[in-house]
Amino acid sequence: MPGAKAAPRPAVPDHCSRRFTAASPWTICLHGAIIQNGNDSCMILAEGIAGSEKAFAEIMTKRARETRPHKSTFANASGLQDPGNKMTVRELGRLARHIIQTYPDFYKLFNEREFTWNKIRQQNRNAMLNSLEGADGLKTGFTKEGGYGMVGSAVQNGMRLIVVVNGLDDPDDRVTEAKRNCWNGDSAISRRALCFAAQQPVGYARVFGGESRSVKLCEPGADQGDGAEERQRQADREDRL
Repeated sequence: MPGAKAAPRPAVPDHCSRRFTAASPWTICLHGAIIQNGNDSCMILAEGIAGSEKAFAEIMTKRARETRPHKSTFANASGLQDPGNKMTVRELGRLARHIIQTYPDFYKLFNEREFTWNKIRQQNRNAMLNSLEGADGLKTGFTKEGGYGMVGSAVQNGMRLIVVVNGLDDPDDRVTEAKRNCWNGDSAISRRALCFAAQQPVGYARVFGGESRSVKLCEPGADQGDGAEERQRQADREDRL
């Protein structure tokens, strides 16, 4: 990536992918990390950005403090088992929403079904993309200690759903559970249009230490003309009696 430093091939564990090197373009490494779950891709990107995986993990932890997963800590770039990697299911969901909303162009990579590098065709590890309508992300994962898990997302009936599952014994179970949660979320949440007339109050908010004890809540941008503010103050004075 722009400004990234060349780094030697990282010490990748024996059971991990070894398809990428420091000479691989950063865009290819990013595809490898997102689509293929390449631990070597994550390590190469980390060392290219921060000089070492440890330094990159420190940057991630600092960055987490600035976003919603503010209690998370990271010890490596790949998510491989380490006591320093700590993140709750709720924080994973918040991080997924942050990625979707903040980086829409990069998020499209999660929905790519395959890519080819060095004449090797790599398929997306997220099986939910091909088995649930509207699914477009995000990631699957596995560690011996944590079991099989995934962060999934789909748009159902115009509504964005995000699901996080973990601790499962079989890779197929994580997809089944993720799809079930998406179906439940879609059926449990209904959308209704709320229509109010111009200047019609929808409620009141209490105010402490102000000129009035409450303020009217109206449609954004609605004009409270025709003496509405004075009538509100009068109502507040009468309420004190």
